[in-house]
Amino acid sequence: MSKFFNISSEERTHMADKTKSYVLIYDITETKIRTKVSKTLVGFGGIRIQKSSFEFQVRESKFMQIFIAIEEMINDDDSVIGYQIIEVNRYRQANLQFPKAMDSIMVI
Repeated sequence: MSKFFNISSEERTHMADKTKSYVLIYDITETKIRTKVSKTLVGFGGIRIQKSSFEFQVRESKFMQIFIAIEEMINDDDSVIGYQIIEVNRYRQANLQFPKAMDSIMVI
């Protein structure tokens, strides 16, 4: 059997732990909250792309931690969307259940 079909548990763990590319975009009305979110995203290692968008190279579990941290800061009328960069010209959408405005994540 080829190595492709016979992956060791160590190799599976390594594959699951690989970092992925993500983009997080937000629309937050209050300046104080927007500034706090921005500083938090920088603290998580985010690289600012534009004023309200950041790029991350992190594990999926870390990206979810970022979402949870931001969710605790924002108001009901604010929105945050995250994109996982998979490959050019392909995308899929995942609807995740968040109690506030972050109820949809577009995964690219």
